[in-house]
Amino acid sequence: MLHIKTCQRRIFAGVRKLSGSKIDVNADSMLFRKIGLVGCVVGGGASIGAWAMGQQRLKDPMETEIRLRSLTPKEVYAIKSFEKYSDGRKMTKESFECAMKALGITDVKVVNSFFECFDQAHDGKISYREFISAVTLLHHKGECPKEKLKFIFDALDSNGTGVVDSDEMNSTLYSLLVARENLIHSDKAKNVLYTNSSERTTTQATGMASFDLMGMDPYMEVDYISQRQFEIYHEFPFLQGYEINDCIKKLAGRYTRNIFEFADVNKDGIITFQEFENWIKKSDKQTEFLLGIFDEFHFDNTNHKAIITDEK
Repeated sequence: MLHIKTCQRRIFAGVRKLSGSKIDVNADSMLFRKIGLVGCVVGGGASIGAWAMGQQRLKDPMETEIRLRSLTPKEVYAIKSFEKYSDGRKMTKESFECAMKALGITDVKVVNSFFECFDQAHDGKISYREFISAVTLLHHKGECPKEKLKFIFDALDSNGTGVVDSDEMNSTLYSLLVARENLIHSDKAKNVLYTNSSERTTTQATGMASFDLMGMDPYMEVDYISQRQFEIYHEFPFLQGYEINDCIKKLAGRYTRNIFEFADVNKDGIITFQEFENWIKKSDKQTEFLLGIFDEFHFDNTNHKAIITDEK
């Protein structure tokens, strides 16, 4: 029987020959699976395939955790979104920008800040593991871990200075509130698509606007915006009379002022991470809002168009 190391070298050499490139066996879990498959074909390779996959699982606890536990709906959306905007292994910055634009987020600083948070290796691309790891962290339930606080703080720090000023806070909150509105719209559009498809067929026969799979038809979209404005007016009476985008701008500004009032302890116009962490621990309405807006953030894998954007 061949020595296990000799088998490994022959398998790696065979894969190299087939691919025509150098192999970094630690770089990609998919590669380990391919190596394991080749090992199953080669005599005595089944044990080597199992060894390779086992070694990768030891080195990749996040992937093991995802395999063993049930995925939340937002994590399922994330996986489908990664498949949509990546080549299956890596998501480029341009693809990430497209994913954010689909949520209505076009602010360059905000997009760049989020990309840096997702790109943990800082190699200019987001791997599948990095993507799922960030989504899982954002939607962590229970007591907020320090890693999640750091992620949120770094996302807010769009200038990358290590502190957050009011302009950064306002811009990021505005972008996230815009994304939330577009996600609410997308969810309602999906409900219409799945529950009212038979009714739409009947409606089309009457000559009304046909159902657009890229989003709601014009009538439904106008109705949605009107309904959403009414809901916002009901919750925030001081916003009555404003268009939905102006409502979101004013809400972002209001929450920014409230957050700085309580988090900026020494009133120097900036929030340090220590101030941010101490403020979060107090758990008031403002902290609940900020953590909630990040918790609600997720990528949309549908083709529904953003009804509003964060363009200034």
